[in-house]
Amino acid sequence: MKLAIVAFCATLAPVVLAPSVAHAAPASAAASPVASPSSATATDVTARAAAFLAALRSQEIDRSLLTRTFSAELTPAIVATTASATAGLGEPTTIALRSKVVVDAVTTYDFTVGFASGQIVLVMGIDNATDKIARFYLTRA
Repeated sequence: MKLAIVAFCATLAPVVLAPSVAHAAPASAAASPVASPSSATATDVTARAAAFLAALRSQEIDRSLLTRTFSAELTPAIVATTASATAGLGEPTTIALRSKVVVDAVTTYDFTVGFASGQIVLVMGIDNATDKIARFYLTRA
């Protein structure tokens, strides 16, 4: 099975990456890893990530949930590419929050999403000032 990897970030132009290329969140000197998110936060942010992944896959994005910059970079073509690239995976069976990192003004959450055919890594960044999605990545696990 082939899976195109689509990366989105408010500070980078959206790109489609080759299946063997992993993409990590931008590095920053101000990064402060947090070993384990609280369970309340984990539940809320996990549901939010799952809902946004479902919205991307169905191509029905509520842009009021995104920062202005990310919304502008998340073009209809990128949404369609993401939907197409993940369609063959089927429906998600699990989603687990692995880590949380605060980098400057964005809190970035790293998830593993399970499908019957395998796993992907989902990374979602939330702008701390607006509580809106500022970045979103999908890569192979």
